[in-house]
Amino acid sequence: MIVSDIAYTRMEDGVLTIGLAPPTAVGGWAAQFTVLKRFGGVSGLINKFTSSGYSNVSGIQVTSSGNGIFGVTINSYDTSGLDPGAYVYQFSRTTSGSYDVLSEGYFLLTD
Repeated sequence: MIVSDIAYTRMEDGVLTIGLAPPTAVGGWAAQFTVLKRFGGVSGLINKFTSSGYSNVSGIQVTSSGNGIFGVTINSYDTSGLDPGAYVYQFSRTTSGSYDVLSEGYFLLTD
């Protein structure tokens, strides 16, 4: 698992690039990006998904299938109701029978 913090400016549109280490082929994977109030939280404040065979349907796009690189779209409205501060994120593989947290860390939201 990769542990990495993300700094993000509130009310801005952007794309986060998340890459797996070592590079891993991700064809056929389903994935989820979630921002939570704290580690172990169950209700996501920001939720993005993708499924096998679909790209950027709900905010995640596979940008390099052979190297395990994803783009996660964060829209201004995703952060509009959140106060600046420290949240946490998890990026997980959610393919049926293969749930794994691939990356997690703090999601630092600033004005």
